[in-house]
Amino acid sequence: MLLLVLALQVQGCAGLLPPAEPIPLTSASGLTLDCLDVVIDGAVREDAVRRALLTRVGAPFDAETWGRDLQSLANLGFFRRLETEVLRIDDRRVALRLHVRTAWSLLPFLGYEGGAVPVIIVGAYYADLLGEMLDVGGYYMRRGPYDLGRAWVTLPHQLLPRSLLDVQLVMTGELRPDYARGSWRIPRSGVEVLKRGGYADFGWQPAADLLTLSVRYALLRETTVVVDNLPAVVDLEAPLERGARSEATLSVLCLTALLGQIDLVDNFLFRGHELRVVGLASSRRLGSSRDFALVYGAYRGFTGLTRDLTLGVRVTAAHSTSASANDDLVLGGYNLEPFVHGSKYPGLLSVRGVRPGLLHGPELGFVNLELRQTVLRDVDLPLAGGTSLELAVFVDAGSAGRGPARGIVGDTAVAGGVGALLTLLEFRYTYVDWYVARVVRPYGGYAFNIVVTRPFF
Repeated sequence: MLLLVLALQVQGCAGLLPPAEPIPLTSASGLTLDCLDVVIDGAVREDAVRRALLTRVGAPFDAETWGRDLQSLANLGFFRRLETEVLRIDDRRVALRLHVRTAWSLLPFLGYEGGAVPVIIVGAYYADLLGEMLDVGGYYMRRGPYDLGRAWVTLPHQLLPRSLLDVQLVMTGELRPDYARGSWRIPRSGVEVLKRGGYADFGWQPAADLLTLSVRYALLRETTVVVDNLPAVVDLEAPLERGARSEATLSVLCLTALLGQIDLVDNFLFRGHELRVVGLASSRRLGSSRDFALVYGAYRGFTGLTRDLTLGVRVTAAHSTSASANDDLVLGGYNLEPFVHGSKYPGLLSVRGVRPGLLHGPELGFVNLELRQTVLRDVDLPLAGGTSLELAVFVDAGSAGRGPARGIVGDTAVAGGVGALLTLLEFRYTYVDWYVARVVRPYGGYAFNIVVTRPFF
């Protein structure tokens, strides 16, 4: 009933407008909104867009509320561009026009995992399936003896206005090496963890640009393989010696509250602040093989120093009660799971350049400091379409410890480097981040990596 009332309240302007002059958005605040036109360049149904709007026809127009409406639409990632035009009808009334361009793509991803294993990732999605705002797609890759991949379906605004439901089937894998203290280059042993199952994410914005709530449920079958001869990763002539396998079930519930929002309205430029608080629980009552809880807090902010220069800061701290190394928090960048929004702990970033799993444990903390310079703003390039480019310098530092209960205290990792952030505007807010890092601690060395990200609640 609520959706029906909203659809009736927000009426179009076709045939109702006399000749009218465009006026600035802020000049329209306080005037009565007489009508709202939504022009869609694509296959998305109009009511799917209107359901996300808080702005009401017949009420006084508020530029701040309209800005939040645009932010909510931009956060979904289904739209290439959102353009607004305000027309003055008379001294008391205005009309509003919203031009929406939808996004779709068949996009190949090239991913690289730190270490000795390069991988090719091919992904695809189509955001306008059957005239609805649907995102369906997947990717596949081969890592060692494992077939890994992901398939997903995303449904915006189907349950509540300003909401998003994301359902995924996944096969993920990761390696947790164990390094001898003082010898950080060659791991002595470790475990490989393969997870098969699915996620269901539901995100809702009761107040756009202010508060986002999300719930994730994951049901995974976990296979653990002990790797006894891990130095063979470095010595390619020696085969890996895989030991005993063990199986477990994970039934995990994750609750996230996000205060604030990184600004995506202009389709590529990060500006704004967000504070993310996450609580995660695995319980035998839910059918899981082990009980544990995880909590973390993360701040991320991007402040514009000039029109083209941005300062970014990230601070994260986390704690897990699990005694299993499979649930450890990992300090060290890797691209085995390239879509950040589908990672095990959404919102967690890391120390770039540090090898995967070099430092891991139930305690985690790190800081990222980054200075970005915008070079290209929405330039049309052959095949890629609208493209933006930012160059960056950064310093990362962090620590992950195994805690007193395990008898080992974690070291500190420090790295600095340069990078380029390429934004493909035609490909559903896809950010391709290349960087070169110099690791200072706990070992010295250089690292090159590529990270592909898609924003999510």
